[in-house]
Amino acid sequence: MNNTEKLTKSLQKVADIHGVSIGHADDKSTWRIDFKDEATQEQKNLAMSMLAAYVPMSAQQLKALDDAALFLRTTDADVLLYLEEVAAGSKTTLSTEEYLALAIKRQQARDSIKGE
Repeated sequence: MNNTEKLTKSLQKVADIHGVSIGHADDKSTWRIDFKDEATQEQKNLAMSMLAAYVPMSAQQLKALDDAALFLRTTDADVLLYLEEVAAGSKTTLSTEEYLALAIKRQQARDSIKGE
């Protein structure tokens, strides 16, 4: 995900927008929000405030964020797979090693999100 996508997703939660354009990352006067016709003035004001406060992330920070999100999805998939195995009766217990492996994955994901 890049800065434009990240900002667009955030703004779409509070305002009716088509999208965002970031001209030059270091010059906010080149940034633009394309509002839909149905956007209220309150939505526009909030979105403009969010735009003004937004601090672009470096490519390295964005990659770390994407990696953390992928890791969380993978970890969730591991847990779901385990639960499916239990429901199907093919697995009735979680070994200590399996439990620790899942716990470590969850902690690593939390740490990567916090930036630790």
